Amino acid sequence: VRRGGTVVQVGNLPGGQIPVPANAVMAKEIDLKGTFRFGEEFSRAVDLIVSGEVDVLKLVTAERALSSAPDALRLAADRSQSVKVVLTAG
Repeated sequence: VRRGGTVVQVGNLPGGQIPVPANAVMAKEIDLKGTFRFGEEFSRAVDLIVSGEVDVLKLVTAERALSSAPDALRLAADRSQSVKVVLTAG
């Protein structure tokens, strides 16, 4: 990656270790971001959603217009009032 660029590490299982050349990351001012996903569970979840066995839309407790995004984010943060809040174009 070029100086000042971003590297996103995807796919490491929780608890796994990845050697990082910290001096190079700092010297090149690289933005290093990480994420992980569960190996087999992720694929299984996608299969269940695609097959219709799991309806994730049942988790949506509110829809708000994009123009109301700040209010929607406050609602989404309040777990006593919402599970998932979806932003819509309208």
